[in-house]
Amino acid sequence: MVLGFGGATGCAGSQSVVRTLVPQQGSSFGPIVARAEPLSCKIVVRDEELPLLLLDCPEGRIGFGPDSGEPRSTGVETIRTADKPRTSYLQAECFHGLQSRCQEYTERLLGQSITSVEQRVPKAPNPLVRPEGRGWHCYRFSFGGLKLPACYRDAEECARRQKSQTERGDQADPCTPVERASCFTTGRGHGDWECAATPTECEQSRNKGASACGLWD
Repeated sequence: MVLGFGGATGCAGSQSVVRTLVPQQGSSFGPIVARAEPLSCKIVVRDEELPLLLLDCPEGRIGFGPDSGEPRSTGVETIRTADKPRTSYLQAECFHGLQSRCQEYTERLLGQSITSVEQRVPKAPNPLVRPEGRGWHCYRFSFGGLKLPACYRDAEECARRQKSQTERGDQADPCTPVERASCFTTGRGHGDWECAATPTECEQSRNKGASACGLWD
């Protein structure tokens, strides 16, 4: 598969693409560039309009650019509505030797906490798409004969979704607050996430190719 950042190419895979919830703004590249030199990464291309940032690092090339625009999990704004503009996020792509360390380099260049090797994707959910905040509001609903979980940061959002499904005739339990939800990430670059109130519910709903379930505050 060809990965595009200004013509750069490489092999696709969950370890060579990392999607994030870092907003893509005109000034997004400044902090990344500031962290690049201590990592011995040199700028190859910096274009704020595309936007595109290519860095040559000791073990390979990493590129930062706009997210692919594919649908994300419920609870993350990705489409334009009457009262909410679309939010664009950054994603990273790694090439050559960096593919196996893409998550680590992405975290370092974004100034995030470094995930241990034992807890990196796919052994745990992608921490770079963990929605901001603390605490969750979760419920279960019936779909296609299955009982599926759903969790949201906002209590009102959870109640709205639960009510909408009930009004459609679906069976949906009331929303329940939990301090930590059990979540997995899936899809290209593990940019899509789903959460459940318990690890058991998470494991039961986890799809093939998803990360292992992990607890998110």
